[in-house]
Amino acid sequence: MNLNSVYNDMKLWDSLRRDPDVIKKLFREGNSLSFTMSEHLAGDFIHAYPAVKTNRKAELKLHFYLIGCNYDTRDAFESKKLKTLNCLVQNIGFPKEMLTSYLSYEEAKALVDDWVKHSEKWIEEQCNSEYGMFSAFSIPSTPFSGTDLHLDAFFSLKPDSAEIAGLKSYAADLVLYDKADRQLVAYHDTVRPVPPFGQKKQGTDKEAFYLLKLAGLLK
Repeated sequence: MNLNSVYNDMKLWDSLRRDPDVIKKLFREGNSLSFTMSEHLAGDFIHAYPAVKTNRKAELKLHFYLIGCNYDTRDAFESKKLKTLNCLVQNIGFPKEMLTSYLSYEEAKALVDDWVKHSEKWIEEQCNSEYGMFSAFSIPSTPFSGTDLHLDAFFSLKPDSAEIAGLKSYAADLVLYDKADRQLVAYHDTVRPVPPFGQKKQGTDKEAFYLLKLAGLLK
């Protein structure tokens, strides 16, 4: 992994995350991420860092770098064990049915549909808010720990909560789906966008996001 490329892509996202016109265009590229659980995603949380690449046509492309919290550390960097998984944003259909144990299929689909219907208005508000667009997602991985699990993560919007300041009506979220077992494995109000850091939910302390520090994006 070329860490300089990772840093540059993250810095480009950071330079754009208060520009609503560019951010809306980037998210029109797709509604989800797909990834496979592996050793370098180990830990209680997966950190998903938005990043932007410029392709050969000078077009901006949104993708995410994923890293387990066990490897998003100074020790992992110094021992050269810091690895990330690169995920392109893609456009796929939401499953027409799934097994659920946390909330109903209808509730899960409504969260994803809210992203489709309202994300551009939300992006406009968020880019002009105190925090701007998120610098990372903190994704609890305990519901799907283990390796070789193939997941789709759909962008969604959840009702705003008091502990996430600066949002008028929604907060960004992910609905995660296990493709092999056709089962919902994570749902709203578990995934946390940061900033703000240090929220009431675990996994949002600023010190945990070492890759942001390496990229020079933590004040």
